[in-house]
Amino acid sequence: MYWITNLNFRLDKQGLFRPGLLEYGIKRRGSKAVMYIGPALTLRPSAVFRLRLSYGVDILNHSRLLYLKMSVYP
Repeated sequence: MYWITNLNFRLDKQGLFRPGLLEYGIKRRGSKAVMYIGPALTLRPSAVFRLRLSYGVDILNHSRLLYLKMSVYP
């Protein structure tokens, strides 16, 4: 069990640009897990599409990670 604060800010009324502090992500690739914490920028050009670019420290493997994630919601 873990607890992580996720802070992001809406810069405009529609929420198109959302810079964030302490964004986090967890991903498992094969048997190796990656968990990063760091700043990020989320772009949300529509209600169904989101793009997040983050740079963080992988706290499980003691490395740095540049992470790009695209999400589409039907």
